[in-house]
Amino acid sequence: GAAGPVYVMNQSNKIFKYATGWSEALMRPGAVFTGLTVVGGQPLVVGGENGGSVYRFDGSAWQTDVSGAPATFFGIAGTSSADLWAVGDGGMIWSSAGAAWQPTAAGENRAVRGVFAFDANAVWAVGDNGIGLYYDGTSTRSVGSGDSNRLNAVWAADRNNAWAVGGNGRILRWAGTTWQAVTSPTSNE
Repeated sequence: GAAGPVYVMNQSNKIFKYATGWSEALMRPGAVFTGLTVVGGQPLVVGGENGGSVYRFDGSAWQTDVSGAPATFFGIAGTSSADLWAVGDGGMIWSSAGAAWQPTAAGENRAVRGVFAFDANAVWAVGDNGIGLYYDGTSTRSVGSGDSNRLNAVWAADRNNAWAVGGNGRILRWAGTTWQAVTSPTSNE
């Protein structure tokens, strides 16, 4: 089947949509966006105005799902509207878990910068000083990277095959039990 539209966000807090061509889309005046995902064809963004915030575009207007969380959110991911995750400063991890957004205990105080949800029982998160976290459907546990670089983003092909990227060109691969460094073509972030 045909792929749905693609959304991207730039550093000026503008969101662009590609369907048959690029167009500027979905501005929320005054918002400070730091992360973007699309679930069910609808974009969701996180940011840091008035504390951590989560916004959802419902097709015609922005809706606020979370406002005033204790720190800035940096990343958001999910597999459905009932399975959303937002991560941020001070080890902050919130999930929607099919209902209202709630903080999730992660035992971290360092910034968590990137998150990827493979499914409701396999969620990866990464952040400052090589933080690696994994949610298995029951609890969040540390899967430390053994690296001191800031990790900015994570993506997983399945539960045992995840990739993280970050500072100094760092690339790490999770192969089921440990993170392994992968040769990088760059030393830049």
